[in-house]
Amino acid sequence: LAVAWLTGFVGFHVAVGAALGFSFLDWLVVEAALLVILAHPHHRDLVNAAFRPGVAAVAIATVVVGGRVLDPPRLAWIDGPLVYDYEIDAVDANGRRVALHADDFAPYGQAFAFGALPLGPRPPLANGYGAIDPVALDALAGVETLDDLDAVERDAARTAGSTGTSSDAAAEAVWLLERFLDSTARCVAPGDRLPAPPRHFWTDRPGTDWDGTTPLVRLEVERVTTLRTDDGELHRREPVVVIERDGVDHTVTFASVPLG
Repeated sequence: LAVAWLTGFVGFHVAVGAALGFSFLDWLVVEAALLVILAHPHHRDLVNAAFRPGVAAVAIATVVVGGRVLDPPRLAWIDGPLVYDYEIDAVDANGRRVALHADDFAPYGQAFAFGALPLGPRPPLANGYGAIDPVALDALAGVETLDDLDAVERDAARTAGSTGTSSDAAAEAVWLLERFLDSTARCVAPGDRLPAPPRHFWTDRPGTDWDGTTPLVRLEVERVTTLRTDDGELHRREPVVVIERDGVDHTVTFASVPLG
């Protein structure tokens, strides 16, 4: 039974990776290793020992206690009550406006698709793909409108003592975007050296795509907030930052939104 389950998980993770671009390489390595252990006749005693009541009880207790003490990342889905998306548009050296996708930042495309960029007028209450910690989830319990959400975000910003644009994490995100602009000017963007990964169908955007070779001179980042309530979806679009390249210099302009 264990072999059948593990084989099924291997097929599932391979199929999801091929269709959606998610990398489950770590999971696949563990699953393959377990399959090898289970299939080898000399490991029968070890496998049988692992299913003894005492050993199983210790394993279950370790997982439960570890989840409480270490607070590891949890699975999240794109249909959470609150999701922040970042849309990045660019202007190339010919003055043409193009829409960038997460995959244009390969080999960091998955990080851009999963991560919550630390940019914006207020700290986000949800992480990548709508993952929300219990404290923020409690604060969102009574939120029904974008004005309610705005008030909760402002309160969180005051508590954090930062608007999100002056943090070290925000500076690192801007630095990465600046390096991306520079790489397009040298025609050595990371994506030129690697085969294009499968696109995440929910990050695909309408409009003209970047050809991957024409140098870019300007990036415009907007944060799109989706709040899901019993009455439907509410959307808010906010400019975040504009980064321009002039030779070797960069001009960074953050959108100014007061905390009130």
